Amino acid sequence: MDNLRPVLDAINQLYAAVLEPAAWSPAVENVADLLRAEHAIVFSPGSADGGDAFAAVRVDTAHAARIHSAEAAQLGSRMLSGIPLGLAFSSASVIPDRDMENSVFYNEIVRPANGFYSTSACLGAGGTLTALNFCRPRRKGPFDVDAIGKLQAILPHFANAIELSRRLAAARQQASDLQQLLDRVDTAVVLVDAAGQPSYANGRALRIVGQADGLMLGASGLVAATPPATRRLRHAIAGIGRYDVAASGHGAGQDLRLERPSRRPPLLLSLFPVWQMALSPVGTSAPRVAIFVTEPDDCPPINRDAIADAFRLTPREASVAALLATGYDLKGVTRILEIGIGTARYHLKNVLGKTNTSNQVTMVASLRGFVRRTAE
Repeated sequence: MDNLRPVLDAINQLYAAVLEPAAWSPAVENVADLLRAEHAIVFSPGSADGGDAFAAVRVDTAHAARIHSAEAAQLGSRMLSGIPLGLAFSSASVIPDRDMENSVFYNEIVRPANGFYSTSACLGAGGTLTALNFCRPRRKGPFDVDAIGKLQAILPHFANAIELSRRLAAARQQASDLQQLLDRVDTAVVLVDAAGQPSYANGRALRIVGQADGLMLGASGLVAATPPATRRLRHAIAGIGRYDVAASGHGAGQDLRLERPSRRPPLLLSLFPVWQMALSPVGTSAPRVAIFVTEPDDCPPINRDAIADAFRLTPREASVAALLATGYDLKGVTRILEIGIGTARYHLKNVLGKTNTSNQVTMVASLRGFVRRTAE
């Protein structure tokens, strides 16, 4: 059992590195020490850290790059020819010392890195070839059967850890892409767990919560303006969070109104179940519910340049039209643009004609699609 302990410790470090890419180098170094290797390189194109190698231990990056260059692969193909994936082997069993020392592969690739003997293996984890090399100089002698056996015992766990790292990196990238998308939408979005604790909120949602007007963040999670409203919110979240989409085959949502102490129109919440979004940061529960929050009285600005171009409006007509479509009345337009009411009506008449609408309500409705999209 004592002889197995170092191997088990090395395996545990490999799995620990799955969650923390920076831990790959220490984990590989631990395996190198176990095998009594002076340096090691684990090479995997498109690896978990986004580069072409998980770790280069006690060898500089220039030597690591040279060892796993296309030239090196061509020169070393004789050593790897016929060796199956997942099998640990010693270089001394593949090529005699004299042939090794006279080879271009040794003199151009291995020797500059102070290597000679190696115990190596190739893995096919995740459909991508991964090469593991643990090396030592000639004076240290070849790797014995014990060292090769230890590497062989570790190889399946190496393969598992590499595959898990790839999948986790892909999930993190998907989560990052989705978060960037949600950050750019105009609708407020909050992701919470079944207890109402947020794990993500986009910029618009943070602004609404920061106003503390109908929806706030307390120690226990999202809260409303009153205890009864908070209970209704939590009940809705809990119900959506328990929803089993696999059992029913379709989604289930719920709408909720939250009154605001400021007496502004109530917030409108739409709650939907969330599956496999993987957006929660470390230390929080996985999101189960997506909450979309709408402020009925909050009209986003209209893109004046777009409506001017679409309807051939003059700059002043576009300004009047944009303000009216944003929610201002004619008096508000005159105040902002510092024009008289007669001038405002004149511009409105021209806008109605150019937009082919008969009244202000219809005109505003036709312009609402020209919202200016801005990142929060």
